[in-house]
Amino acid sequence: MQRKIEKENQERQTEAIDRVVKLSATFQRVFDGEDGNKVLKHMEAMIKGFDCDPYQHAYNAGFRRYHEIIKQMLNQEEYERHLDLLKNAENKT
Repeated sequence: MQRKIEKENQERQTEAIDRVVKLSATFQRVFDGEDGNKVLKHMEAMIKGFDCDPYQHAYNAGFRRYHEIIKQMLNQEEYERHLDLLKNAENKT
């Protein structure tokens, strides 16, 4: 029973890593280039900090988070690390 649970957990983890790798590759195709860099620079210029209006502040925080997610997905080292994790997980099965 324990082995079955471990195998199911490993399969779920492998699927999650696979989703991240594929999503990261998609982000890289969209944002890795001249136009993508222009969009990221524009977004970066639009990032604002604290605002007294709580709704505006929440919007600013959400916008900043979207920018961070895109930058994270474009991080080649993270992408390669996830690829290695995926390859190691596939070798174990």
